[in-house]
Amino acid sequence: MSLYSDTVTRLRPAEHTTRGGDTVPDWTAAPDRLDIGGVNVQPSPPPTEQAGADRDLTVRRLRVLTDRGVDVDVQATDRIEYRGDLFAVDGDVDRWRDSSSPGAVHHVEFTIVRAEG
Repeated sequence: MSLYSDTVTRLRPAEHTTRGGDTVPDWTAAPDRLDIGGVNVQPSPPPTEQAGADRDLTVRRLRVLTDRGVDVDVQATDRIEYRGDLFAVDGDVDRWRDSSSPGAVHHVEFTIVRAEG
């Protein structure tokens, strides 16, 4: 079995231009969906729990990695579906360069996060 056998679905929002001319994400419209196979999804770090006055909140973080030489169309503003759950991309999408092939991507890593509760 391959280490890179997971599949995630990237959701990218439509864009809306405000009256001020700024382009902002529009999640009210149907997002662009793209299935991305051949990735490895790992826990990163274990879930954390935060107690609040009204409810407890559990935050799950997962790390998504591609195989060597594989780039994926994911941006920091995207959302990711994985095993029926919806996650936000947390931070930058890291595209590691291949030192043996200038300009090529060695692999991609990014973190996704989901708050529940």
